[in-house]
Amino acid sequence: MTAFCKSVLLCLVGVCLTLASSAQTPISGVINAYAKVTALAGSTLTVSSTAGFAAGDRVVLVQMKGAVIDPTLSIAYGTVLDYGPAGLYEYATIENVIVGGLELSGPLCQVFDPAFSLQVVSVPEYTDAVVEPPGLFPAAWNGNTGGVLAFTVAGTLTLNADIDASRTGFRGGAICTNGFDCGDLSWATGSSFGFCQSGDKGEGIAEFIVGQTQGRAKLANGGGGSTQSNCGGGGGSNAGGGGLGAFPWTGCGALAVQGIGGQALAYTADLAFAGGGGGGGYRDNSQPAAPGGIGGGIVLLEAGVLDGQGNAIRSDGENITLVSNDEGAGGGGGGGSLLLRVDDIVSAVVLSAQGGFGGDTENFLFPFNCHGPGGGGGGGYIATSLPVWPAIGLVTTLLDGGEAGQVLHPTADCGFLSTHGAAAGQAGIEAFNLALSPTLPETNLGPDQQICPGDSLTLFAGDGFDSYLWSDGSNAATLLVTSPGVYSVEISNGCGSDRDTVVVGAAALPPLDLGEDQSLCVESSLTLDAGPDFVSYAWSDGSTGPTLTVGAPGTYTVLVSTVDGCALADSLTITELFPLPEPDLGPDQRFCPGDVITLDVGPGFAEVSWSTGQLAQSVQVELAGPYRVTVADANGCLGSDSITLDYLSVDSCQTLVVFPNAFTPNGDGLNDLFRPVVHGALPLQFEWQLVNRWGQTVFLSSDYRTGWDGTFRGKPAEMGVYIWQAVMELVRDGQPQLETRSGTVTLIR
Repeated sequence: MTAFCKSVLLCLVGVCLTLASSAQTPISGVINAYAKVTALAGSTLTVSSTAGFAAGDRVVLVQMKGAVIDPTLSIAYGTVLDYGPAGLYEYATIENVIVGGLELSGPLCQVFDPAFSLQVVSVPEYTDAVVEPPGLFPAAWNGNTGGVLAFTVAGTLTLNADIDASRTGFRGGAICTNGFDCGDLSWATGSSFGFCQSGDKGEGIAEFIVGQTQGRAKLANGGGGSTQSNCGGGGGSNAGGGGLGAFPWTGCGALAVQGIGGQALAYTADLAFAGGGGGGGYRDNSQPAAPGGIGGGIVLLEAGVLDGQGNAIRSDGENITLVSNDEGAGGGGGGGSLLLRVDDIVSAVVLSAQGGFGGDTENFLFPFNCHGPGGGGGGGYIATSLPVWPAIGLVTTLLDGGEAGQVLHPTADCGFLSTHGAAAGQAGIEAFNLALSPTLPETNLGPDQQICPGDSLTLFAGDGFDSYLWSDGSNAATLLVTSPGVYSVEISNGCGSDRDTVVVGAAALPPLDLGEDQSLCVESSLTLDAGPDFVSYAWSDGSTGPTLTVGAPGTYTVLVSTVDGCALADSLTITELFPLPEPDLGPDQRFCPGDVITLDVGPGFAEVSWSTGQLAQSVQVELAGPYRVTVADANGCLGSDSITLDYLSVDSCQTLVVFPNAFTPNGDGLNDLFRPVVHGALPLQFEWQLVNRWGQTVFLSSDYRTGWDGTFRGKPAEMGVYIWQAVMELVRDGQPQLETRSGTVTLIR
């Protein structure tokens, strides 16, 4: 007998995506739902609207603003002193939709602040998806929601059209219409008595300070506005700084007043910023004047494979196309952010987060002077989880800063096509090895479970954590368990730590024993029984029941599995087949009633069993009928034989004895002997004699077959009459009966 356990691998997966769509789902337009988060308590969000959200949905919280800026009324105004929660984002899952809010499935890792433009965005999930015309884009940022495009594709994302978040980020500054003043040097100001004082600052990651929404100083990554001297608005920014706006109207002389470009933002952590808005233009001559450009939005994309098909994923800042005539022009929008967590890119794709162009100026009223063109927007941020782009030429990244606006009048005193001091935006940056998006670490080793003897299972704490510490001191994401016990793991990332414990018990195994190897007798069989306590059976002949009946030499194996997933096996070998013993009772017999028949099976058998219940080698029977004997030899093999005994006819069971009354012993071969003639059953005993007339015994015999030859003492006896006497045991009606008879016989010569 051989028994063993077969390994069953168990791997506990920490996180799985719930896929909402089938393969190659076509997507286009706006696919996200948005809501402003007005309050956050634990894992409960109070939101502006629950429309478009459902329990089980994946969402992402995005902190659009929250930076603290320098409020000093100088060129330092708007410089970021503390990023605060700005740029943080985190994925989560909706547990329940409640009145006015959403309950998440767990606590959040990031420290968000609903006071600074926090929004929640739905994240559709697909197996495979294809972007179809007119393309995919987010709702534009409106001050509360929008500007974010987020979705997940577990398999392949194919682009048959562009993904475009351009011009959906922070809004550009509005133009101001008011009087002209070469002496306006204001860094930050606001409307007075309902009248604006300068072009609006572009929107950025810091909230506006009340009464300081205008003026030439930046607002974090928002460009500064044009002033009453018609300088150019500064470009919005992102990872690349925004360009300075141009100097004022040349009629003011060499006045060093310019709209300040937005600050280059630092991506020191896993952040996502929208492109800053360009500073707004200024109008005092009732001519066309351009506002600041809108920044690019945020794209959060997760996909297994990106199949670009030569199309693009864009988040460019807005180009200022409106030419400002004899007015200060607005700055271009800053490029947005593309965060691509993908496993592979298999065909050409363009990734673009460019800054927008600053606005141009024309001089029709003052053909020999210059007014201020706008600064170019700064380039954005492109990050991928890949360590490098997969192949040269397969991925094209565009992160250029926007060009500065130009003076388009040929007779302008600052020079035809001069930027008049306006500057292009700085280039953005690209980054690789983008980690998994931050979440509060959570590990789940699953329920307590059983392990089969000799088996192993793998405990999985989840991917993407900064550290792992198992109860055995190991620090991998998985732990191979080969014996029962209590196992625990502590994981951590930048957001915190978590711990889980699982008990691995020894699986109870029902007994499996097919017995010892053995031999069989010819024409016999053996039923192998694996027992009823298993969930599946697989015998070596392909059968799948709990038993197998065999009758030939060979090795027979069964594989079984238990309710705990354990696999067991056992085998038994039939070594040889023994011949059967062959008892022989002879042919059937006939006998007369009353006779006793001895039946003998012969020697050499280990066991004998007669149908009469007797166990001896031979038995005596007196009745007609069938008789059967079964024998066993030393190997335990059984053989049998049977015999049928039947009675003779009635006549055959009567004895008739006839004595002749004369005989002629003359040597002619005819009637030379005197003896009785017997018919039917033979006598059981027979004594007889003859005497002469003188009483002399002339013949004596105990065998009726021996007759008197007519001699006495060796000489022929005298002719005459002789007396015979016989004592006989005869069969009468099948029963023995003693008779004595006498008579005479005449000897004739």
